[in-house]
Amino acid sequence: MEIPAPPGEKKCFAPDVAFGADGTLYVAFVTLEGTGNTPSAAWVSTLGDDGEKLSEPRKALGPLSFQVRLTADPNDPDRLYLTWLDVSDVALYSIVNPGNPIRAARSDDGGARGAPARG
Repeated sequence: MEIPAPPGEKKCFAPDVAFGADGTLYVAFVTLEGTGNTPSAAWVSTLGDDGEKLSEPRKALGPLSFQVRLTADPNDPDRLYLTWLDVSDVALYSIVNPGNPIRAARSDDGGARGAPARG
């Protein structure tokens, strides 16, 4: 199975998967830009009805979202959670400032609207 790259994006990295309560497969990944491979966005796709092709990715988070992880609620088929390190600035191959917060967000529509509610 191939992860479809979003339009205009070339490098996909760090996929993470979770199965929803109804068996839906969700795939989260980040896209990278520049020579330092800086995260430009995080995306979520779902397995299509044919069981062979992932949906077009929906943008879930903006730039500088590192270590994106995905989990699905085992009791609610539409609820997804994302966690990530929210970085404020980067230099070549390094994070500039210490103390970058870990964030969490929730989607109650299986990621259909893209960016989840931040918590």
